Amino acid sequence: MSSNRYEPDDNGALAQVWQRLYAASCCDMAVGALVIYEHFITFPQEVRLIWRLRLSSGTVIFLANRYFVLLYAIFSIMGVFNWTSALSCEVVQMMTLVPQLSLYAIIPVFLSLHAHAISGYNWYTTTVILSLGLGPLAANIFFWDRTSHATVTYVASHPVCDFEPAYSNH
Repeated sequence: MSSNRYEPDDNGALAQVWQRLYAASCCDMAVGALVIYEHFITFPQEVRLIWRLRLSSGTVIFLANRYFVLLYAIFSIMGVFNWTSALSCEVVQMMTLVPQLSLYAIIPVFLSLHAHAISGYNWYTTTVILSLGLGPLAANIFFWDRTSHATVTYVASHPVCDFEPAYSNH
């Protein structure tokens, strides 16, 4: 974990960096706020339609998907704030990664169960769809393992978490 300094040579370059950071932060906040708002307004329906049902694989997948999306939105919003140490950047990055990887697992499970029912309970089709669907999860875990830790980059004395992958040699 380290920190870098980025001091643009001219004000135009600094303005471009700030513009990109601002746009990314606005997008993260807007999407996160929309997801949180949607969870609040649909919560009574969820209680009425889902929580009162007998627990099944469908309800578990639905609830896992719903709440991992909510966690991802909350942690994405947290990433917008200024974190002044590499450790805090790393923690926020890890907190965002866990629900993201969970969603990469939930989606193929849902799709393969759906295909299993549609195909007349054909396990071959189910296995192929699940195997292909888990590819992005495996790829993300592999590349996450190969990336270096988060860093704090100071842009004109303002700390910014740097989540750009810098591949290590291990």
